[in-house]
Amino acid sequence: MRQFDYWASAEIAQQQRQSAAHVERALLIREALAGQRGRINFYQPLFISVGKRLEKFGANIQARYSENLEIGHSGTLASQIAR
Repeated sequence: MRQFDYWASAEIAQQQRQSAAHVERALLIREALAGQRGRINFYQPLFISVGKRLEKFGANIQARYSENLEIGHSGTLASQIAR
């Protein structure tokens, strides 16, 4: 009977450790995702503005070195941007 009690208490302790690990993991995931959203909100407008500037810069270079070249990405003519 003593052996069964030892096994049962070991089993209960293992289940409690698994439950605590599961809760801790869930909290860490929630914390990581909450921090990630804040970073995206900060960097996203910055990357968008840099991308727009690069696109305009590239269109100006194309307008300078080629005539009537159509840019497929933005749908504008490079000659229109150069004016």
